[in-house]
Amino acid sequence: MRFSTPYWASTASLPPFSPLSHDLEVDVVVIGGGMTGLSAAYLLKRAGHRVAVLEQDRCAAADTSCTTAQLTCVTDLPLTILASRF
Repeated sequence: MRFSTPYWASTASLPPFSPLSHDLEVDVVVIGGGMTGLSAAYLLKRAGHRVAVLEQDRCAAADTSCTTAQLTCVTDLPLTILASRF
């Protein structure tokens, strides 16, 4: 399996965030700044909740950076076998 860095991940300029310097009072804490965590935080914030997102690294740097905007499918058989049958 080959690994490549998505174009956006190597060229995007994301703002740096410092560690928390003081206590926060929020309604919801989202652990993880990937696609799921940021989507949840956005929707919760839009619904009027006070939200904090905790991320140990750069947002969208782990699994999300390797899956965003890529087509994926889950099948019981490898795609090569399925393709050979049609």
